[in-house]
Amino acid sequence: MIYKRNGRWSVRIDLDRDASGKRIRRAIGVYGTKKEAESAERAALKAREDGLDFNAAKSSVREVCDRFVDRCRAKGLAPSTLVRYKELFRDLDAIANVKLGDLNRAHVAGVYAAAAKRGLAPKTLRGVHTALHAAVAWAAPESAALRALTVAARDLPGIPKNLARALTEDEVRRLFAAAVGTPWESFVVLSLCTGARRSELAALRWQNIDFTRQTVRISNSLTVSEDGTLYDRPTKTSVERVVPLNGMAVEALRAHRARQNEERLRTGPAYQNDDRVFTDAFGQPWNPRSISNGFRRTAQAAKVNARLHDLRHSCATWLLQGGTDVRTVAAVLGHSNAVTTLTTYAHVMPGAQAQAVERITDRLRPAASEK
Repeated sequence: MIYKRNGRWSVRIDLDRDASGKRIRRAIGVYGTKKEAESAERAALKAREDGLDFNAAKSSVREVCDRFVDRCRAKGLAPSTLVRYKELFRDLDAIANVKLGDLNRAHVAGVYAAAAKRGLAPKTLRGVHTALHAAVAWAAPESAALRALTVAARDLPGIPKNLARALTEDEVRRLFAAAVGTPWESFVVLSLCTGARRSELAALRWQNIDFTRQTVRISNSLTVSEDGTLYDRPTKTSVERVVPLNGMAVEALRAHRARQNEERLRTGPAYQNDDRVFTDAFGQPWNPRSISNGFRRTAQAAKVNARLHDLRHSCATWLLQGGTDVRTVAAVLGHSNAVTTLTTYAHVMPGAQAQAVERITDRLRPAASEK
C-alpha cells in the first residue's frame, strides 16, 4: 500500500503470515513523489512474486548474483548456462562485497578496466556485463544500480568483428596428417565433412550412423552439468537433422569403429559400452572441453593456427563456394534458418552477388538485341 505521511510517500507491502497466522508487513521506503512510490511498490510486488528478499539494496553483489543463478536453476535453464553465469560472475570479485544500494558506475567501470588490463577478451567482458545487468534487473529493476550499469556499458571496449575463417586445403591436409594414428583422426575428418558442432559429435552414437545409406543422424549434444557430469540434451536449435556422409567420412568411421572394438577387447569388463562413437579407453564419452584441448594440440603439431570450430566454418565455406545453395548449407549445419547462414558466411560468397547482378543483363540482352 502507498500512504502519505509528513509530506512524503511511504510504501508498505504484505508478505505471508507467520506461524500464528498474523500478517507480516514490510516497509519498503519513503519517497518524495507519489510516482516514485508507485514505481517502488511495483518493483516490490514483482520481487515478492519472484521470492526475493526486498532489501536488495542491502544485499551484496555476490548475494544478488548467487540468488540470480538459483532463480535461473529453478526456472529450468540449461546447466551449461548456469555454469557460464558462474564463470562470468567470478570476474566481479573486486565488487563482490559492495552493497547493491552503493553500487555505482565507478565501481563497475573499475572492474571492467581491470579485467581488460589482465587480458579478458572484449566479448567475454561484454558477457560479464550482460550477466550482471540481468541479475540486477531481476533483483532491483528500479534501482540506481541498474541505471549505473546501463551507463557503465559505455565504458566497455568494442568487440572486433571476426569473420568466420575457413582453413586452406593445405592447412586441412596438415591437420589430417598430424591426426593420423591419434584418437582425433576420425573426429577431425567427421568435423570437417559434416560441419557438426563439437557437442553434437561428442554425443554421437553408433546407432545414429547408417553405413548403408551413408548418413549420420544428429539428434543430441553432450553437455557438462554444474557438478561436472556429462549428459545428453537436444541440439542447440532442438532440431534433429540427417546429414549425408561422403566417402572420406565413412572410411574414417569404419576405421575408428575397428580401433574402438580392439580397445574394448583390451580393456575387458571395465569397458562401459554406451554405444558412443567417441570415448576414452574405458568407454566414457569425451568431455567437450577436453575435445577442444585435444584439437589444439593436434593443430600445434600440424603448425596450423586454428580452432576446432574453424572446421565447421571450413565445411560451410567450401559448400557455399562450391555452389551449394544457402538453405541446404543451413540444413547441414543445423542453423535455425538460412538467414543465420547467410549472415555468418556472406563474406565468402562475393562472386554470388556479381553473378546475381549479371543475370539482369542476361535477361535484358535478348530484348535489347531485338531493337
